[in-house]
Amino acid sequence: MKDELSPKVEYWIVNGAVCSGKSTVAKFISSEYGYKVIDFPTYLEGVKEKLMGPDDGEELPVKKILAHFASLIREDPKTVYLFDGIPY
Repeated sequence: MKDELSPKVEYWIVNGAVCSGKSTVAKFISSEYGYKVIDFPTYLEGVKEKLMGPDDGEELPVKKILAHFASLIREDPKTVYLFDGIPY
């Protein structure tokens, strides 16, 4: 697997069905390669209020979510992020 992990990659996404082992895989990869795991649903719930604007309604726009994570990745270019549990 080490050959597939390019040093140019800034982030990885672990996705799958409920109870398919996403978190287990994410934790394993993180411990082996030192990536920072972000539990997507928990993390997003924590920053949702901060990102919501008065015109957003009840749902946080995907555009704002993507901009937030792009900014997070740019802030620390040496950190490789592993996102666990991004919905389909």
